[in-house]
Amino acid sequence: MLNGLRIHNRFQTALITYGDVSYVEQVNRKIIVHTVCDEYWEYCSMEDMLMRLDGRMHRCHHSLAVNMDIIRSVSAARVELADGRVLPMCHDAIRRTKKAWIKHISND
Repeated sequence: MLNGLRIHNRFQTALITYGDVSYVEQVNRKIIVHTVCDEYWEYCSMEDMLMRLDGRMHRCHHSLAVNMDIIRSVSAARVELADGRVLPMCHDAIRRTKKAWIKHISND
């Protein structure tokens, strides 16, 4: 059994540790997995990708999922990650993400 996420496309194959995934975004049919130091992509649906990841990912909206373990802060219009990246989001996505993040950090 793999201890991480396997990304495969015709240009690369990689095994990414679950904890290294910062966020996942969908651009058309391509899923881009953002890690602290690189980006990987694969053609699949967001649902398929999230099923392959572990439970620390939260789907903010249809084209974005974030690793709950690396959120530093949630403000009125954005989520800041521990690696310094900022993910702008609409009001509804922020509300859902903030609620899920508070629940996530309260359970630790």
